[in-house]
Amino acid sequence: MTLSPQAVKQAHDRISSYIKRTPLMTSTRLNQWLGHNIIFKVEGLQNVGAFKVRGAFNALLSLKEQNNIPDHAVTFSSGNHAQSLALAGKTLGVKTTIFLPSYTSTIKQQATKSYGANVINTDSREQAEIQSKALQQQGASFIHPYDNDDVICGQGTATYEALLDGANPDAIFAPCGGGGL
Repeated sequence: MTLSPQAVKQAHDRISSYIKRTPLMTSTRLNQWLGHNIIFKVEGLQNVGAFKVRGAFNALLSLKEQNNIPDHAVTFSSGNHAQSLALAGKTLGVKTTIFLPSYTSTIKQQATKSYGANVINTDSREQAEIQSKALQQQGASFIHPYDNDDVICGQGTATYEALLDGANPDAIFAPCGGGGL
C-alpha cells in the first residue's frame, strides 16, 4: 500500500463506525492574539483520548478485509497506541499483548489492561520494541505504533474529517510526539 489521499479516504470509510467523529473548535481569544483563524481537531474526545485509535482500528480492519485478521496482535508503546490496539483488539476479538516501558503512566497501563490486553513491562522503550518483535517471531501479528502504512492512513483520517467538516487550512500543524500522525 502507498500513502495517498485515496488510502486515507478508504481508511476513513473502514473505521468510521468504530471511532468518534471529533469536533473542530476555535478560540476567539487565541485567534485575536495571533491574528489568525486557528482550528483545532479535538482528538482528546476520541475513544481512548487520542488519535491513535484511528490507526489501530485501521490496521486490524485492513487485515480483516484481506481475510488475514490475526488471532494475536502485539506492539510496543508508551501509552496511547497501547490503549488503542487493546481496544481495537477487544472490539474485533483479537488477543493483544502490549510491551510498555515501566515508566509508562499508571493510568495508561491500567486503561490498556481494562481493554483486555496482556501488558508486559520492560525497563526501556528499546526493550519493549525488541520483546514485541520477538513475540512476532512466535506468530503474533506485529502492529507498529507509527511505522505502518495502515496505522498512518488511519491516523490521517483526523485531517480528512477536518476537511470534510469545512476546514480550509493554509497550513496544518501536527504534534511531533507519538509518531504516525
